[in-house]
Formats: sequence, C-alpha cells, structure tokens
Amino acid sequence: MDCLREAFCLTGVGSVLIQQILEQTDGTDAPEKRLYVPSQWSDRVDNSVAPVERFDSGMLSVDSLSGAMREGLLISNARVICRYDREKLKALLNSSSDSAVVAVEITQELAAPNELISVTPQNHLVGYRRILNDMEEPAAELEADFPAFLYFPPAALRCFRPGGSIPLEFEALRRTLNEQGVSMRLFRLGGCVYDLDTPQGLLFLLRQMPADRLHRVSAAAKIAPSARLIGPVWLGDNVEIDEQAVVTGPSILGDGVHIGPKAVVQNSIIAPRVTVKAGDRLRNALYLSDNVKRQETSFLPALADDGKGTRPHRDWPRFSYPRFGKRIFDLVFSSCILLLISPLLVVVTLMLKLTSPGPIFYRARRQGRQGKDFDCLKFRTMMVQADSLQERLRGINQVDGPQFKIDNDPRITGVGKFLRDTCIDELPQFFNVLLGQMSVVGPRPSPEHENEACPAWRDARLSVRPGITGLWQICRTRQAEMDFQEWIYYDTRYVRNLSFRQDLSICLRTASKLINTFLDQFG
Repeated sequence: MDCLREAFCLTGVGSVLIQQILEQTDGTDAPEKRLYVPSQWSDRVDNSVAPVERFDSGMLSVDSLSGAMREGLLISNARVICRYDREKLKALLNSSSDSAVVAVEITQELAAPNELISVTPQNHLVGYRRILNDMEEPAAELEADFPAFLYFPPAALRCFRPGGSIPLEFEALRRTLNEQGVSMRLFRLGGCVYDLDTPQGLLFLLRQMPADRLHRVSAAAKIAPSARLIGPVWLGDNVEIDEQAVVTGPSILGDGVHIGPKAVVQNSIIAPRVTVKAGDRLRNALYLSDNVKRQETSFLPALADDGKGTRPHRDWPRFSYPRFGKRIFDLVFSSCILLLISPLLVVVTLMLKLTSPGPIFYRARRQGRQGKDFDCLKFRTMMVQADSLQERLRGINQVDGPQFKIDNDPRITGVGKFLRDTCIDELPQFFNVLLGQMSVVGPRPSPEHENEACPAWRDARLSVRPGITGLWQICRTRQAEMDFQEWIYYDTRYVRNLSFRQDLSICLRTASKLINTFLDQFG
C-alpha cells in the first residue's frame, strides 16, 4: 500500500487525511476511534488526530480492546473511502443478534440511480431492476477482499481469550469465528467506494474535505504578490510560491514545497520539499516525492455529481438514414402536416383563450439528442397552477417509475380533456420538429430527472431526437407495474433497429390509432 503509507506519513498532510478517513464512522455510535496500521509502516504516521496502533502479521491483539469488550468493536476499512447512507448502515449494524458478527460491503451496483438488467444465457432480456434509492441486501459472499465495515458485538468479542488475537485477513477471520461457534451475517449496501491506495482514491478524498479544514496558510509561507490562491488550499510551513504561480483548491502543499514561477497546481496533493518547476501544470496530481514518484490521474467524478459531462452516445455514418435521411423526412412530413392542420390550430387557440385563463402553449422542459434541453410545445390542457399541485397528488400516482399519471386528473380543464383524448394537444410539437429539436418518430421526450433515474439506458435513448410518436406509444399496454419497463424496452428497441421502414410503419400505425381514437369521441 505504497500510496496510502506515504500519504499517511507526510508531515502535517497525514493528519488532514486521517481525520477525514475517521469520519467514515460518524453516526454509527462508534464510542472510540483508533487507527491501526501495519507494524512495518514508518513511526512517522501522525497520531495527533487519533491514537495510532500497530499490528503484526495481520493480527489484532485482543488485549488492546478492553473498551470494546463493553461497547462492541466496529472496524472500518481505512484503505477505502465510501459514500453511503449512514442511517441504513447503522440499521444493518444494529440488526445483528447478540453474538453474530456483521460484515457490510459498500457496492456501486446497489447505489441509486441505477438499473440492473437481467438476461438469459442466450442474452435475451428478462427484465429490469430499478434502483431509485440506495438499497441494502443480504449477501452470500463478498466481492472485496475485506468489507468496508465489520462489527463485533460484545458477546462475539468475549469468545476470544485474553492474550489472543483477531485475524485481519477476512477468510482467516471467518475460519476462526467458525471454530468459536460465532456466526457472521454478510450484507451489501449501495454507495460509492474509492481505494485510497490509488491516486484516484486519495484525490477523491481530497475533494470530499470541508473547505474550512483545508483553509490553512502557514505564517512561515512565502507567497509572491502576483501569485494567486483560489479556493480551499492547505499550505504547510516554509512553502514558497513564486511570481504568477496559481494554486487552486482543493489542494494540499506539504512543508517546504516550492512552486516555481508561472506554475499551476490544481486539485493536487504535493509532498513536503517537492519542487514544482517553473511553468509546470499539475492537475489532479499526487506528487509524493521529488523526482522519484509523480502520479497524475484524471479525477473520477463522485456519485453525487450531476452527470452532465461528456458521455458516449450511439452514432451513425454522416449520410446514413438516421443522420441524414431521417432529418429530410422530418422536414417534409412536418411542413405538410402543419399546412394541413393550420385551420385547426386557429380554432383550438380560440377555444383555449375563451374557456380558461393562461397561455396557449405549455412549454415542458425536456432533454433531446445528447441530453440538450429544449421546450417541448403542447397546447395547454391544465390549469395554470398544475405543476405546483402535482406533488400533492403524488400519493395516488397510477404508473410506476418516475412518471406521473392519474385518471380524472382534477388539474385538467374541460377543453384540455378533449384535446388530450384526441391527441390534438401534441400537434404544436411539429414546430419542434422544424426547429430540429424533435423528430416525427423517436423515443418519448422526457425530463432530466426521469433520464437520471435510469443511467444504464439513458445514452441509447438520447442518441436520437425524441419523437412525437414512437414504438412505445403504439405498443404500450399500460399494465400495472409494467408501464415503465415497457417504455425502456420499446425505446431502446427503436434505437437499436432504427430504419426508414420502421419509421414508416410507426407513422401508419399511429395514424390508424389516432383516427380510431378521434372517432371514438363521437361514437
């Protein structure tokens, strides 16, 4: 564990890192905090934040745990830093019987938002498992070599004799507990995990630190008048920052670091007595020893980031139907439709103005191709305060997933009900098609919060423009607890099989369905 050992042993810097690591157990009722490190580590590990103990050959002495014999022992794996639901972890640790040891692994797989896809050995789709909130579940085995958290209740600790030891190798521990007749319960909890023995892990830890903890400039630091410090920066003793150099936080500069003229340091940890040469640019860098070890890495975003960075989307050749022919089809088709229905648009506009106050069009914020936001136009069918009333009605929502729909919605006006039943309310979306924001045929246009609930398939849907009609609109069954899965299935199937023949077929089936729906209103 070279990276972690060297970081812990850095003068001053180690105490900042250790304090952040120990806060993993905040809220778990851990009565006392100690840091246990391998005995071969240097004695320079900082013990100003918490007592530091050393263990030999992967064994923890029972005699050093006198306090834990009364309160229980919680071991937090200091090699990883986790983001998790503290209340759920606390509930798991307290779910043990009087003597069962509890092991909890933090896993990205059960973290929200996520979508787990089940397939047969022949790669046929079986179903989707939606994770809208971090989940926990019992586990048969752990994937990691050691769990993120390991809890020994007092009764389990008393099974170890005075003078004995507790193995810190997980399989050896399980064998020892078996021999003592102590059971172990394994759990997986959704969250984000970073290995602190990697540059990515240490830099993630740096990003999680509160600004006030990193805001420290030693009185002995020498900072040139034209140098700039931006954001939370921790400067050790005798740091020198030369003319026109820039240090951007969060960053830690150990004692005696020298930043040369016009150098730039951003989101980095620089060990004591390291020299950053003039004009150098360090971004997301872990610089542990001068001219010996220098590791730079692209920072991996935390789970809580907004996810708006560059993401891969499916693409097609420039002159293929999806990229070229489909756009020509959209322009010709939507222009013809708008010319044909222009008298109807005028009539609907007058009806809305005469029957209820408010604008003619409702502008729904939706995400289009590659996640670009646009205003999806519809004729207004609800009262003006409809959006603010939706949360009050959330308890009687009749569809699953992040969508919202109820029968006899009290927010819908009389004219609006007719427009919805005949699908006339969606005719203004042909203007979106002319503007290049939508397509005549494509996946359902959806808002950002619905797309973020399903990151596993979002990119496929956003590879093309959303459509006024689509495969889901003509194939859906609206079965209870199935509507959301059908939406996912048909939208991804549409993108996978995108072709002119499929678009033409959907248009014809949509026209037939609309005609029958319209006639039903008068039959």
